[in-house]
Amino acid sequence: MTHDESLKPGSSLADGRFIVDKLIAKGGFSYIYEGRIIYRLALDNEFVTIKAEEKPVVIKELYISEKSRRESDGITLRWNDENEPDEKNRLSYRIKNKTRNEALKLRLLTSPYILKLIGAFEENNTIYQITEKIEGAVDFHKRQGLSAEKIGTKLSVFDAIRYITQISEALKEVHGKNIVHLDIKPENILCDYKDNAILIDFGISMTIGEKTGRSTVLSAASRPWAPPEQYNTKDTVAISFASDIYSLGQTFYAFLTGVIPPDFSEVTSGSAILQSPSEYNKDVTDYLDEVVIKCIQSKRDKRYQTIEEFLFALQGEDDYKVLIDKAQKAEQNEEYEQAIHLLNESEKYIPLSSDLLELRYEYQNKLKQQQNERENKQKEEEALKLIHDGDFENALSILELLPFNAHIRQQMEKCRQGISLRKKTELIAEAENLIGKKQYENALSKYQEAKVIDQSDVAIDRSIEELQKILQDIEKNKKYNEFIAIGDKAFEDNEFEKALEAYKLAKDNVTLSSLTIDKRIETCVIALSERDEREKAKDAVANALAKVKDKPLLEIAEQELATEIEHNIGKLKLIEDFRVKYALSDAFHTEFLTSQARVKELEQLRLYFEAKTENDKRAYDVALKVLADVTSPTLKESVISLQKEIKNAQEIAKVEALEKEIKELIKKNDFHVAKNKLIEIEKVDKLLSASLQTTLDHKKLIYATSLNDEGDCKGAISLLQTIGAQSPSYNEAQKILDAINKKKVADNETTIIEQAKVAINKKNYQAATTLLNAIPNSSTSYGQVTQLFSTIDKELFDNAKSLFERQDWQNASNAFNKIDKKSAYYTEAQRYIRTLKQSIETQHYQKIISDALQKVEEKKYKKARQLLAQIPAQNSVDEEKRELLQKIANAENGKRNKIGLGVIIFIVVIVILLVIGLLSKREIQPTQPASVERIQTEIEKLKADSIASENARIEEEKNRAETAKKAVQEAQFRQEKEDKATREQGRQEKEDKATREQERQTAKNKRRALAIVEEGNKLFSRGEYDAACEKYIQANRLSYGTSNVGASKFDELVQKLSFDKEAPGYKNNMARANKIRNAK
Repeated sequence: MTHDESLKPGSSLADGRFIVDKLIAKGGFSYIYEGRIIYRLALDNEFVTIKAEEKPVVIKELYISEKSRRESDGITLRWNDENEPDEKNRLSYRIKNKTRNEALKLRLLTSPYILKLIGAFEENNTIYQITEKIEGAVDFHKRQGLSAEKIGTKLSVFDAIRYITQISEALKEVHGKNIVHLDIKPENILCDYKDNAILIDFGISMTIGEKTGRSTVLSAASRPWAPPEQYNTKDTVAISFASDIYSLGQTFYAFLTGVIPPDFSEVTSGSAILQSPSEYNKDVTDYLDEVVIKCIQSKRDKRYQTIEEFLFALQGEDDYKVLIDKAQKAEQNEEYEQAIHLLNESEKYIPLSSDLLELRYEYQNKLKQQQNERENKQKEEEALKLIHDGDFENALSILELLPFNAHIRQQMEKCRQGISLRKKTELIAEAENLIGKKQYENALSKYQEAKVIDQSDVAIDRSIEELQKILQDIEKNKKYNEFIAIGDKAFEDNEFEKALEAYKLAKDNVTLSSLTIDKRIETCVIALSERDEREKAKDAVANALAKVKDKPLLEIAEQELATEIEHNIGKLKLIEDFRVKYALSDAFHTEFLTSQARVKELEQLRLYFEAKTENDKRAYDVALKVLADVTSPTLKESVISLQKEIKNAQEIAKVEALEKEIKELIKKNDFHVAKNKLIEIEKVDKLLSASLQTTLDHKKLIYATSLNDEGDCKGAISLLQTIGAQSPSYNEAQKILDAINKKKVADNETTIIEQAKVAINKKNYQAATTLLNAIPNSSTSYGQVTQLFSTIDKELFDNAKSLFERQDWQNASNAFNKIDKKSAYYTEAQRYIRTLKQSIETQHYQKIISDALQKVEEKKYKKARQLLAQIPAQNSVDEEKRELLQKIANAENGKRNKIGLGVIIFIVVIVILLVIGLLSKREIQPTQPASVERIQTEIEKLKADSIASENARIEEEKNRAETAKKAVQEAQFRQEKEDKATREQGRQEKEDKATREQERQTAKNKRRALAIVEEGNKLFSRGEYDAACEKYIQANRLSYGTSNVGASKFDELVQKLSFDKEAPGYKNNMARANKIRNAK
């Protein structure tokens, strides 16, 4: 029965730094305990009881039950071979030495797949190793339930390759340090909580070329995991890196099959058959069978010779991993189709795990989503092209089928506006065409339809008013013509009263000059007078005939008609009849000539009226030509008046022609020529010129909008700038100009953001930062800028963190230093930088320790001391440095002791020889034995002095070490105190910086607020109160109190309306003032 001599729970080691909690395992060479490491602070050369931190650890105590025992104190060990005079022949010496070397080797290893050694020290006549404790860890022997009696749990091919690859990565570093593990097996591989494989137990590891007793290695060899050469006690050079390859292959076999592989001796003797892994696991490929079988060849030269060669061979199977990596990279680049193809290819090597099957399903969904997005993008581009081509209806029908977002909503609104604008433009064009055809009612209907589309178009309002006026004039002209026709018909029928009444009604509806109707009325009045005269003449003739029935007709005519000729022109016909039938008397002839003169005057009057008729027909040139033949003095004033009227009508016609030409030019968008024509009209008719100018400006507005939609911003801007401030279209033009300028700024910022994204994708963060810094904080796109800055900072931080995790500390430090102070990751980066600084120093010092250890092994103690002198005091490798210096001192002292003892022995031998020589010359005296005894006494005395001197020197070195330890503790305390002061100073500087930044931001906000107040004042002066109120509110939110001027303005309006507190204006202005004051 084995007696339990393990340490009791609560036992402390290394001056209380480590506490034993419980025994968890016992091996042939050690006790394994679960314990804690306690970090404490040093103060005034004494340890205080303040516990800074406790961390669970595993404590390994060197203990061989057959070779050692525990003293009565329950702590100190005594070894059975301590009485052996030659220390080097003691087993305990060799085991301790090997354990020390194991600790030194482990300190040099930094792989994440190797159990981390925290420290090692000698105490209680034995050696303790402290390693990290991995929570929840279990070795693969237990995890798989490996047993010789039954088949355990086999791992998936994917997991088996992953674990073996991790152990291989660990062995790359181990072999790189010229170390062979010699004990790789499932029991010595842990699986941590992250599902990573961790290699442990370097108890029987060797350094290539190290002279170690074969019996030690043989006694610790584990069947069936150890290679044949590990059992060959004759061949001291047989151990090599290929030995670990064999053990790794046996472990790989167990991972894949769940079966403990047969021992090489069983296979060689034929008592067991080595089955291929695929016999147990159908997922194992033929190629993987070949890789495993080659690893476990009995002959060392038939195996892979290096771990790199094994990994390279595994890459044939790792084509699977390469494909998986490529698939994941393709997924990162959103190349989902390629990622799915690569996963399908990888399935040819190894069946996909459930995670990868789920990943492929996810890629398929993302591919479908990507295809939908691409299809939607194509449809969106098609819609944008249709919008550019002006096909708004089809573009809108496409956009309505796309997923709804802000951009799609904007484009749909643009389509609706385009449809409305085009419809309005078409209606206006149709109306102008109808106006050209004199179809004013239809034109008015088109303008009214256009007005429904755009209620704010002032030009349409003006056109509607003009058309309504034209239609009213047309109605009046229609009535005028009807009354003229009635009057003319009545005049022809000699119904002069009816004609006169019709002419008067026509005059009430006349729209142009009333001279023609006035003449008609005058003619009608004259006709009425003449009719009365004719009636009187008729009566007079009847009376005359009655009086002179017997008189000749000519005589009667001469007497009667001569007196009436000037008053009754109708009688001329009668006179003509007389002239044909009878010879006229001289008196009658004279009257006849007078009548002929009257006829000429009547002809002149006829020509005058003919000219007026041509004028009414707008044949102005013909009218002027006819008037040129009117020479009657009595009609001179009337002719001059009619000539002026015709010339005025000619000017009006010219203006109308120019107006029509200008409208045609406007329709053709020939604005420059139209402007020149307007100058000509302005000289004649300023009112018409202003109306046409409004139409021109409106057309410019429409055309500029079209140019802007087509992307010709420059042309649109130049056209809009020609619209004057007095134009009704000016405000709308300014709005479009502002929109174009904002769009140009937004497009420029969008371009910058896209370039920055490209730079980020190319990992060119410096260029991306330079681009993004060009966008001001006030920009509407600054939210995207902030997000991109965050992306850059995150990628820089993740890249630096990745370098940190790969232990590429120098590059990681440079990467962390690139993170801007404004970044959210800056504080964390600084923490990493401080850690990296310590890690780089520790790595450098560990390299020096390694080189110094190499020099010690080569017995070059002076060079080792020179290397160690490069390591300053108060650092993380002080303990290793002290141990190595102690080892060097011990080696040098041993060397000096050997030389001193040799010199002493040499002197004693010389003395003895001299004494013997003297005695041989003399006769032998009885006192000879006494002389020999004296010599032996002297020799013993010299030995005692030497031992005492050595003990004194050891004591002195021990005192020096204790003094140095206290000095280190004091320095650590001072350093911690300085670090605390530095942290406090940094915190204060950070607070000061935050205060300054807040003050700077406050001043900046106040400046912006004052500028916004000025904008509000301008809006207020124009009567745009709601817009002004929003500006004042915005200013108050930036800097409270800056827009009290706005509140006071609305308070004044409230006072003006105080007589009627129910008025909407009173309530609205009161609400505005309160909203401004409450905005904070």
